[in-house]
Amino acid sequence: MKRFVCHPLGASILAAALVLTGCIVSGQFVVVIDWGGFVSTHESLNSEHIDLTTNETWNDHKDDIQNIVDVKFKVTIRNLASTPASGEVYVSKTSYSTAPAVKASATRILQGIVIPASSTRTIGFDESATYRENLDTLLDLVKDGQFYIYGIAGDPTFNIEIKTGSQLLVTFSAGK
Repeated sequence: MKRFVCHPLGASILAAALVLTGCIVSGQFVVVIDWGGFVSTHESLNSEHIDLTTNETWNDHKDDIQNIVDVKFKVTIRNLASTPASGEVYVSKTSYSTAPAVKASATRILQGIVIPASSTRTIGFDESATYRENLDTLLDLVKDGQFYIYGIAGDPTFNIEIKTGSQLLVTFSAGK
């Protein structure tokens, strides 16, 4: 019985040849977008326009996206009020200017983030999955490449800051 052994260099050359000839041009990619640096209150709502089309990796593969695999957040929320706040993150295709409009029309994707009075809380990428909801809606919205993101609190009155350095991590598969 004959045995064939592929030399590691030979496998690399074969893989490179397949990629160059167009036989294999697919994979999973990760895009990280910075966001934050705004204050939202029940009286003055602010948001961030997320534009994945400004990212080189996204642009290189946007026409060949097969699936948005996952979306995670790293968010730092500072409660500027003297009472605890329950932080929530919403997304929408449309821009809204009031918290009631966001709650009525946007999609809540994170909830239950308790921020003690006059304190700051950071939720990391892995931890964000425990607060996440409406993932299918979020994945569909992200596929378009542009949307608005809002940080508000569930309480009727709130005063929170979404700190600079918050990030959105999008994993997608693309290929032909």
